[in-house]
Amino acid sequence: MISLNKSLGVFAWKRLILSITALLILNGLLAWSTTPKEEDPKLAERGGIVTVIYPGAVPSEIEKLVTKPLEDELAAIAEIKRTTSSMRTDFLFLQIDLKDSLESTSEIQNAWDKVQAALDRAQAKFPEAVSKPVLNHEIADQNAVLLAVYGGKNKLSLLEQSKKLRDRLISISTVKSVEEIASPGEQLNVILDNHKLEKHGISLENLVHQLQGGNAAIPAGYIQNEDKKVSILTNSMYRFQDELSQFPVMLNSGSTKPLSSFGLIEKSEQTPIIETMRYNSEPAMALGVIAKNGIQLQELGEEVRKVVKEFQASEEFKQSQLKIEEISYQPRYVEERIREIMLDLAKAIILVGGVLILMLGFRVGLIVALQVPLVTILAF
Repeated sequence: MISLNKSLGVFAWKRLILSITALLILNGLLAWSTTPKEEDPKLAERGGIVTVIYPGAVPSEIEKLVTKPLEDELAAIAEIKRTTSSMRTDFLFLQIDLKDSLESTSEIQNAWDKVQAALDRAQAKFPEAVSKPVLNHEIADQNAVLLAVYGGKNKLSLLEQSKKLRDRLISISTVKSVEEIASPGEQLNVILDNHKLEKHGISLENLVHQLQGGNAAIPAGYIQNEDKKVSILTNSMYRFQDELSQFPVMLNSGSTKPLSSFGLIEKSEQTPIIETMRYNSEPAMALGVIAKNGIQLQELGEEVRKVVKEFQASEEFKQSQLKIEEISYQPRYVEERIREIMLDLAKAIILVGGVLILMLGFRVGLIVALQVPLVTILAF
């Protein structure tokens, strides 16, 4: 009776051990399937770029009126390691490096919050025409998928379709942002009828002054009057032809007429050209898809390809005669790395198993060799 009870006890313990082992193996397999798989590690965001636009200003003016107030405010932030300023006509680029001693995400984010507050304080000291400082401290982000949009009838069509594709890509839940690369840009041009201006007693200079007064921030186009081209200053207020067409022009009588009454408003690619790109010998621009942290990169890649395929099937895209191709696709490299890991693991099991079987015999050697994959799975 005693031996029977002992046998039952041993059997119960074996079942418990096997059940726990099976659960641990199942947990390991589940952890393997859900563990984030990415190509590039997440780097600490200790570097940032501040961009400021001052239309028509030369570097010496920017240094005195923009750079100096900015650097004075930033000098009070102890977390900053160094700042480097670069100025050219109309633009200021200021690079900020945080101290290496900042390690945690909260410390780094707190430092950037202080930087942003300093930029806001400095902005109050700028001349009115200076744009708001733009801080970008996510410069270490890598493109998970890089797409080339190229060909087509013209660059405006290229830009329009690229923006629509970008809007679809950004709606993917695992996408952090979509970067436009070598965008041709767009601007609104006003081609005036000199006779209509004279009829209403409006000079070109007066009209330019009205446009600047109601819409002044950064250069975005020009006014053309016969053989004259006068740059106009515009911010984000007027982005569409219809909006600019309805701009109220004040007449000498005190009444107003829409800008479209004095000429033609048309959209064109941005001039002067800032950057350009060609792909397969055709005009192009690129869209860089940046993934969120801690995701399955293969799943993101499948979602991106699905969105691109659906977009290519749309009638509007077909009529544009554009093409889309992948320049870089990180999920493929992640899959290759995983295959390499699995292959190396299989080789290790075979080699260890072979040696153990030769030394201990088939049954015992096989049991011991199986501990390699089991321990690997349990480690997850």
